Amino acid sequence: MVHHSFQEFADHPGVRARQLGLDRAEGSPLLALFGKRLRTAYEMLDGREPGWRENVNASLATTITPLAAGSGLRLGSHGPGALGVAVDFESEEFVRQLPLLGRRARLTALREVVDLHVPGSSAGRLLDEASEQLGTSAARHDAEAPARAGRTLDRLAALAPGELTENGAYFADELTREWTRLHG
Repeated sequence: MVHHSFQEFADHPGVRARQLGLDRAEGSPLLALFGKRLRTAYEMLDGREPGWRENVNASLATTITPLAAGSGLRLGSHGPGALGVAVDFESEEFVRQLPLLGRRARLTALREVVDLHVPGSSAGRLLDEASEQLGTSAARHDAEAPARAGRTLDRLAALAPGELTENGAYFADELTREWTRLHG
């Protein structure tokens, strides 16, 4: 079940619930239209990527907050499952961005509970880049993404011993296995 919440992003710069033009009441036609557009976008994603919801990187939003026009899609910063979506979002953009946001959310959640790399090393940036490039590559949005992801994974593998923690090395191996499954 997805909840439409105005609270998650209430303090986000540029977001003012009053400016959205969405009445918080159940019967609001604009809120109904927003919900219909969301359902359409999810149906498109289901059609293009069957089984995406079972993917370890899936972003399963439990709270969706309408954002001001032009805001795009944004992960909530105060809890897992929160997603901000601009009231004028395009379904294609939603389908393109949601899987990438899911990857970012997963990596953020991992970092909240385990150390993945030695602070100050390039390993953290490389993990971010590899995950992002793999997501772009898997979604087939960028023909060069598989090669970039492969090069980034090679740089991760070439890090000095100890720059990645045991958990970070496991995550890097997981990314490498994903790359091999997709492009190997």
